[in-house]
Amino acid sequence: MMGGVFAVLAGLLTFFAGLAAVVRPHYYPVLSSYAYRWNAHAWGWVLLVLGVLLFAAGACAMLDMAWARAVGVGLAVLTAIAGFMFLVYTPVWGVTLVFLSVIAIWGLIRGSGRSEPV
Repeated sequence: MMGGVFAVLAGLLTFFAGLAAVVRPHYYPVLSSYAYRWNAHAWGWVLLVLGVLLFAAGACAMLDMAWARAVGVGLAVLTAIAGFMFLVYTPVWGVTLVFLSVIAIWGLIRGSGRSEPV
């Protein structure tokens, strides 16, 4: 349950970070010497899509769907990587996305914490 909540929260914030980069790409600095040739607009689309998918996986994990925890962990790992790559554009949002993604991974792997009757 807690992993699903953090996945939903991480998905929402990732979505909003991506939306901000898509709507106002010129707000972010232009980095000519960045090792990866994507600009803030392209990273915004990646974050936008990952945010929607992570939100949906977190909601399904809160509904105790069997597949949602594994998919949520995979999406949270991808979101943490994308947040790390987005650090050069906005360090505070990048660190927040990585932190929430790691907490979501921990919560989803930890499980629901309910004991099943034998």
